[in-house]
Amino acid sequence: MNDYRKAQQWYQEKLGLTSTFDENEKYVVLDLAGTSLTLHELSDQENKVGKEWSSTYPILYTNEIEQAHQYLGEQQVEVEPIQEAGNVRFFGFYDLDANRLEVCCY
Repeated sequence: MNDYRKAQQWYQEKLGLTSTFDENEKYVVLDLAGTSLTLHELSDQENKVGKEWSSTYPILYTNEIEQAHQYLGEQQVEVEPIQEAGNVRFFGFYDLDANRLEVCCY
């Protein structure tokens, strides 16, 4: 993350996540339905990956993919179109630092 405090606010506002660890050490841990999501501020020597499909990214599950897609779009989040692959429907979206996340339904 370029600024972990701004990222923390984005994840709390857009996805409703809450902080489980926040010691002001340039990172914060958020609760993602019982799983930890750590936001780490990059140092000057680190590079971010960006919108690369080859990078690792969280995949969030929902039973209501259309509603999730619409909600994120209404929150001014950059979302990709919903896609289908067999019995799986999914879409990607990006946080304020262009880190990719995905929502799926199967």
